[in-house]
Amino acid sequence: MSRSTNVLFSALIALFVTAGAARADQLQWLPKAEAEKAVAALPAGTLYVDYISHMQGKPVIYKVVKAEVIATSDANYSEVKMTAIKVAEARTQRQPSDGPFQFKTIEGGQAEVVACDLAYVYVPSAEVAGSFVNLGKKFKLECSVRTIALEVGQTTIDAIGRLRTAGIVATLPVGR
Repeated sequence: MSRSTNVLFSALIALFVTAGAARADQLQWLPKAEAEKAVAALPAGTLYVDYISHMQGKPVIYKVVKAEVIATSDANYSEVKMTAIKVAEARTQRQPSDGPFQFKTIEGGQAEVVACDLAYVYVPSAEVAGSFVNLGKKFKLECSVRTIALEVGQTTIDAIGRLRTAGIVATLPVGR
């Protein structure tokens, strides 16, 4: 074999060996017990924010229709699959440290299957009204995020509560 063929062959072997380890981004594939815990934290009607903090994108707020544990091709892992309705999205890209994001609500959203990586899912905080906390961090799972909590603001939550979304009622933390 030529040197370039050896390099290509080595690169292909490395790709196949690491492909199994790179099953998902951070917390998409989980031990079944952790996936079941996540589903229990995301009952129908729960609002959650989808936000990849290290990408500085726009957070999107969804309302859960259904969350379920799904087996993966690796018997040691499961996934959380959600059917959810997009109910709001941030107006601009910026840093959470600048204060609460300003959201625009989305009327008449349709249910869609949404990828669920717990490193990018933020659920309502039981401690701080209008704040959402990272579900992966809440469960003390190892993940790399820049933002542990987001302030959404009560005005946005109230506006979402007035939306017509297939009759699903938003679930907020106890004590509200």
